[in-house]
Amino acid sequence: MSDDDKKAILAEEHDDAGGKRYCPRVNRKLLIPKAFYFFFFSAWGSLLPYLALYFKQLLLSPSEVGILMGLKPFVNFLVIPIWGAIVDKCQKSKLVMVISIIALISSTFTLSLVPGPKENKIVVKRYCNMTGPRYSSLMGINRPVIDSPDFEFPEPGIDKMVETEMQPETILTHFYKGPKPWSLELFINLDERTTIRIELDTTKCFMALFLITFFGTLVSAPTLALVDTATLQLLGSETHKYGMQRLTGSIGWGVGAFVVGASLKTTHKCGKEKDYEIVDYIPCFYTFAGLMFMGLITATRFKFEEKTRKSRGTSLSVGLQALKSTTYLMFLFTALYLGFLMAFIKTFLFWHLKDLGGSQLLFSIISAVNCFAEVSMYFLSAKLIKRIGHARVLYLGLICYAIRLFYYSVIPIPWMVLAVELLPGITTAAVWAACLSYVSINSGPGAATTMQCILHGVHWGLGYGAGEVIGGIMVHHYGAPTTFIIFGCLCLVILGVYILINYFCGSRDEKDGCEGYSEVSDVSDDEGKQ
Repeated sequence: MSDDDKKAILAEEHDDAGGKRYCPRVNRKLLIPKAFYFFFFSAWGSLLPYLALYFKQLLLSPSEVGILMGLKPFVNFLVIPIWGAIVDKCQKSKLVMVISIIALISSTFTLSLVPGPKENKIVVKRYCNMTGPRYSSLMGINRPVIDSPDFEFPEPGIDKMVETEMQPETILTHFYKGPKPWSLELFINLDERTTIRIELDTTKCFMALFLITFFGTLVSAPTLALVDTATLQLLGSETHKYGMQRLTGSIGWGVGAFVVGASLKTTHKCGKEKDYEIVDYIPCFYTFAGLMFMGLITATRFKFEEKTRKSRGTSLSVGLQALKSTTYLMFLFTALYLGFLMAFIKTFLFWHLKDLGGSQLLFSIISAVNCFAEVSMYFLSAKLIKRIGHARVLYLGLICYAIRLFYYSVIPIPWMVLAVELLPGITTAAVWAACLSYVSINSGPGAATTMQCILHGVHWGLGYGAGEVIGGIMVHHYGAPTTFIIFGCLCLVILGVYILINYFCGSRDEKDGCEGYSEVSDVSDDEGKQ
């Protein structure tokens, strides 16, 4: 028997439990999580970058948008541990996962059915007496003119010009030669100026969106946690390969954000009002529902190893010992602020660019560039961390965030934003890989899971939620440019404090060197987005 025949027989007899029977280099069972992460994050990528803009077109304030966007991370932070206890007790992981995905699809799509604030017809009655200034040498005009006494704004944002009535004999008889080829100007002094600001009541719309998001998140919260659990069970002892499964999620996010965003620009442009683009974002919800339904079908192929967990009291007490370390507490605070900045930028950068006149095509390109930068950095993060250490990667992340924030505050043209949109490779991918690895090598015996849960809760729960809520309030009261500057300055302050604490309080047993590096480059850029 030839060597080729022997290889063929060995390939056929290969253990099918590993999913490698017909293609030894491909584990077919791991295709299930890869496919799910692709559908899951491409669904969110097609909607989440534009959700704040959709709320803005419903005439909600930045504060209201910040609350709506930050509600989900806060609820997840509080509810996921409860769901974990329920699943452990009932041993129904797959059933809970399917129900949570269905709730996620239903609640998110229902947001598109909430009508905007009611548009009332408003009639403004006002007599305006205006007198032109006297230029006796140029024109013999000094007579009052009366504007149309009644005018109305039939719907919000639609202006109606007020016609001015002047007598036919009011004719300019002289022209003044100025620096311009045609320098005829009409100056009008208003005897009285009246400004009427009309604000629509968005309370009903906001409350409807709030309740849908809140109750939907209560049920859908454990979706990703359960899928991650099933994936880790499939990996067995090779949990370091988890990042490669999540890599498809980052790719899906970029593809969904770019393709759907570009389609909105070219096929769903409704019109312009004062050079302000109005986009129909409803197709985003349909795309989300379709892709997430594909994820639901894929999720039914997961298998869970249902077994009773041992008490985690010991691991919790051991894990909490790390919180006595000043350097570790500062690390967690830095991770919290990095999550804060990530959420704020992802929610309000497009908002700011929209105010500057940014187009839907620009938003799509930004998402694609971010995706490219993050995926590339996930491959390079291991080498970067080994070369400079975990803490210095976080220093670099804070510096890059400061550069981005200061730059956003001064750009006059929306397209100039692309100059810094490769930096998310560091501020997102490298930073998160460093955080995961730092926690992994600094956790006490038996406390790795507990410490990872604390990190996720601090970064994706408190940090991410606070970034959207507090960021929305700041933008509402101070404007986006000022808020960018404030948060950029805080970056530099936290950077200085972190460097000083590591310098004076750091100890050799912190294991921040290259030796203990754990290659867990988890592609979790979008974990706070679900």
